[in-house]
Amino acid sequence: MGRKMYYDVEKGCGRMSNSNEVIRRNIRFVRTSLGMTQEQLAFASGMTTACVSRLERVNGNPTVQTLDQIADGLKLQTMRLFDEDLISPENRRLTALQRSFFAAQELPAERQEELSLLIQNYISLGKLF
Repeated sequence: MGRKMYYDVEKGCGRMSNSNEVIRRNIRFVRTSLGMTQEQLAFASGMTTACVSRLERVNGNPTVQTLDQIADGLKLQTMRLFDEDLISPENRRLTALQRSFFAAQELPAERQEELSLLIQNYISLGKLF
């Protein structure tokens, strides 16, 4: 099967990255967008820091189990690691929302309920205008 062509805004036309390159780029993008260190991702994924580091920088062939663990640690579906468009402006906004969600999970339960009510009210007001 041939490689697909794509257009990179910064580099112009080129060849589609292989899956391993896409996975490496996406793991690093999501991890850093969430404000996570490699150590934090390793802990959240049940892996070693060395393994996470290798996944982000070495062109290897991670197992499905490894990708599942990383995706769990990043709180996203495994298939999203293969998404060539993950680093798009729309997804950057989504990642910012995810970062806020993770920060909210650290709040006491009472504050989480208040925040949930505040968000629901904000959304309801948006529907009125």
